[in-house]
Amino acid sequence: MPSINGLELLKRIKSSSPNVRTILMSAFNFEFDELYRTYSAQGIIDSSIEKPVTIDALCQRIRDEFQVYQLKLLLR
Repeated sequence: MPSINGLELLKRIKSSSPNVRTILMSAFNFEFDELYRTYSAQGIIDSSIEKPVTIDALCQRIRDEFQVYQLKLLLR
């Protein structure tokens, strides 16, 4: 993405559709990154998964986030 990075993309997605669940996938260890921590606290990043990732682990993370999404819909 020549004009924005992944974190900025997630921020834009969340600002246009707050109910969308976001998963950050990266080989970079974001755990101590200030922007990552801020975005996580603000709910811009709902989940993260480290590369390399197996298809099973990715599918499970997506199922987990989908369950959270469905639960939030029910609680409205």
